[in-house]
Amino acid sequence: MYTIRRTTDMDAMRRLDKIEFDGCEFPADHAWWVAVDKMGETVAYASAVYRPELGYVYLSRCMVLPKARGAKLQRRLLRVRIAWAKKQGADRVITYTLLKNYESLVNLVKAGFRFYEPDNDYVGKDVHYYKLAL
Repeated sequence: MYTIRRTTDMDAMRRLDKIEFDGCEFPADHAWWVAVDKMGETVAYASAVYRPELGYVYLSRCMVLPKARGAKLQRRLLRVRIAWAKKQGADRVITYTLLKNYESLVNLVKAGFRFYEPDNDYVGKDVHYYKLAL
């Protein structure tokens, strides 16, 4: 059993972020959620940021440690962030995956996201872009 909650512990998020996204700029201005096990250990995290001037929430990070994979934590973290986006007043949620990240692709599509082509390739061309209208 895992519990998902908001966190403001940026030091812990930086440590986790290095596991999956080492070398990438850490988005400290984003909202963060963690999934913790019954012992209180963080086994997954995700982030999002609201861009009110553009009307959307951007899902920027999600990582589930190998020992917790298969527990549908990514889907739960998606639902939490989508609900947060609605509360912020966003009209859509956007994100991306690397081309071969099939697990995330499936989870995003099951959550209602659809492929789209943004006006600018904000993270490059070798990714799939997704959006969800709210």
